[in-house]
Amino acid sequence: MQHELGRQTLNQSSVLAASTGIRQGWTSRLFLTLHSVAHWLGGHGLKPLGRVVQVLSRFLYGSDIDAMACISRRAVIPHTVGIVIGETTIIDEAAVIMPNVVLGARQSDLDGRRHPHICRGALVGAGAVVLGPVTIGENAKIGANSVVLENVAPGTTVVGNPARQIERT
Repeated sequence: MQHELGRQTLNQSSVLAASTGIRQGWTSRLFLTLHSVAHWLGGHGLKPLGRVVQVLSRFLYGSDIDAMACISRRAVIPHTVGIVIGETTIIDEAAVIMPNVVLGARQSDLDGRRHPHICRGALVGAGAVVLGPVTIGENAKIGANSVVLENVAPGTTVVGNPARQIERT
């Protein structure tokens, strides 16, 4: 966080992440903006051009985010390195995705939802792998390096491989 004479300086990223205490810098905002452009292009019949923007983002950030993934502009991705997000993934506002996270599919079936839905306020810890059409509930937490293959209830904390519940608020 930025400080000015002992007082916190508020900016858009600190307001967006106030509930998590995690600050999102300009590189993360650019990362999400590039994804938004790729998603818009793909949704307006310009999918090949959207893929070009996706490749540019992959080159700049070392992350593979499918152009068709639905990511809220108010999602928080404080460190964009090594993230993989599949085509039918949904990430709601105030959800926090840490570095080296994989949000992938469990099967290659191309019909329907194949990837996770990360609900509002959920936190996916560094190195976590979330596979399949699972839902991570509001304000749920996934511990670092956990492997999640089933739904996580709202307000629940899960850790391990396979992930198991350790706390519910």
